[in-house]
Amino acid sequence: MSLSTPKLRAMALSLPLLLAATACHANDEARETFLKAEQALARNELVEFSRLERSLDDYPLQPYLRADYLLKNLGYEHEGEIADFIDADYDAPRTRYVNHRWLRYLARKGDQERLTRYYRASKDATVECNYLLARLAQGIDRDQIFTRTTDLWKVGKSQPKACDPLFKLWREAGYLTSDIAYERLVIAASRGQVSLANYLRRYLEADQQYLANLWARARRSPSRIHQANFFPGKNPREADIAAYALQRIIWGTPDRALATWDRLDRKLAFSDAQRADITRTFALALGSDHHPQSRQWLDAVPPSHEDSLVWQWRLAYAGKAQDWELLDNWLARLEPDEAQKPKWVYWRARILMARGQQDPAEQLLQTIAHERDYYGYLAAAIIGQPPNLGHRPLQIDQQLAEEIALLPAAQRSFELLQLERLRDARREWLFLTRDFDTPRLEAAAHLAFKWGWHEQAIFTLARAKNWDDLDMRFPLAHKEDFIARATAQKIEPSWAIAVARQESAFTRDAISPAGAYGLMQIMPGTAKTHARQYKLKYRSRSQLLNPDFNIRFGVQYLDQLQKQLGNNPILASAAYNAGKHRVDRWIDHEPIAADIWIENIPFHETRRYIKNVMTYRAIYNQLLKGQDDIFGRINEMQIGRTEPAKSP
Repeated sequence: MSLSTPKLRAMALSLPLLLAATACHANDEARETFLKAEQALARNELVEFSRLERSLDDYPLQPYLRADYLLKNLGYEHEGEIADFIDADYDAPRTRYVNHRWLRYLARKGDQERLTRYYRASKDATVECNYLLARLAQGIDRDQIFTRTTDLWKVGKSQPKACDPLFKLWREAGYLTSDIAYERLVIAASRGQVSLANYLRRYLEADQQYLANLWARARRSPSRIHQANFFPGKNPREADIAAYALQRIIWGTPDRALATWDRLDRKLAFSDAQRADITRTFALALGSDHHPQSRQWLDAVPPSHEDSLVWQWRLAYAGKAQDWELLDNWLARLEPDEAQKPKWVYWRARILMARGQQDPAEQLLQTIAHERDYYGYLAAAIIGQPPNLGHRPLQIDQQLAEEIALLPAAQRSFELLQLERLRDARREWLFLTRDFDTPRLEAAAHLAFKWGWHEQAIFTLARAKNWDDLDMRFPLAHKEDFIARATAQKIEPSWAIAVARQESAFTRDAISPAGAYGLMQIMPGTAKTHARQYKLKYRSRSQLLNPDFNIRFGVQYLDQLQKQLGNNPILASAAYNAGKHRVDRWIDHEPIAADIWIENIPFHETRRYIKNVMTYRAIYNQLLKGQDDIFGRINEMQIGRTEPAKSP
């Protein structure tokens, strides 16, 4: 049929949309049936469950129903079904979980024959130990099995009792040596497993068993190494304990650590590697504390240990002291490739500016002003250029994108997303994309973006190392809510959106290890206090996973911090991340330039956070066509206390 008329062409263009709408309607019905089947299984209504499950043969989440049924009926009577289910798609996340539970079941039963037959690689120590025991019983690969047993034994925690028979055979075969026991002792003590360290004492040579006691005492109270008689000086391994304890106490009691080091350096046989590690740790701790000996330790770090943190604290120390000559000398030691990075180009230009060499400084800044990052934007503001967005839309292979969308894992991800089972959706997405090359990652990121799944679009595009499609990397998610809430609080919408982008990449169910919730990562304690202050209804932390509620709290909290900190967006952003009480401590009475103050923030996470939020704020300001010149303000800003110092 020829599409020669506008009407026919319109019909052809609308056909994919019509098919998509039909599929969506069909899946609405299938989702409802899926939920009913789950409920029937939970009520143990197996006839109804079977009827509903059979009607979902073509539904992407049907394997989840089968998995739930098998997990509820794990046993020999369903062995064939379990084996078939695992073989059908072993690598899929839900299938791997069924496999894990099946292997645990067989291990508990002591069924070595079946465990060997069904075994797939597992991170579960109980499964691994039982499997290796089964292999030993068959007389297969004895040396290889005992080598694997060594790795299972040599960990910093107690292994399950199921491993005891295997470890007994391993010890009797002569694989446990004093050196291996000492290695485990060091791991256990370093991780605070003092009781395990004491247990391991028995496996050391008689003349080394006292080392276990020293490790336990040093772990409980590392400052005790300051005692003159703590180390008897009988074994070179005492230096291991001293190096460990010194690198702990330097952060809390630097002067005591320095005095202890001076004495122990003359007494114990530290290796070159230990000396280098101690020097680096002392340099970082003293630098972050602005200790009087910072400079000599920062200068003494050997090239082998000059990582990004060492260079950061060299910059911070010299910048705060405004010792531009020292900074220039230090930067001369950078490797050529490192020296060309925008960060160091910017600070070389700042050295020239401090010397009054404005023209050469601006020429240097011009070389990085096009960069879409914190230092590029600082440079652009100094020479009077707008921040560069550098947006380049991704060119997607449409056929490849369609192929990915039809993969079972992609369809499962989408369905789980519609059901708001976000954790399972993420597992499926990671399974889907785990082996993708760059074109497939880009196509997958585009697919997630079309679904409105901004977090995975951002993360997947980052894995592809594609930084230039700003629609995907910096989506205007929840735009209307952010603008409305920010406008009501009289703060910049670009700032609020930038905070959410940095905090969670718009992951609405994000829960941090510290216990912060939602898009803007609100702590429940902060929410309670805030709700009382603003007379808001706050009943439980689950409310913080509601985007509208979370945005409201987050924006009001930003506004509150800004007012408490002199309407300074840098200080307010730092307080949002690290707490106002810490920011108060970081502000000196003597004002310093904002860019130097930021480099001196003691927390690596907060330094990175500030730089990202300010950069994202500038990007979102341009995307929203705002008038917020945040980097121009940073270049003019001094940070310090305006009130006189209080008497102690």
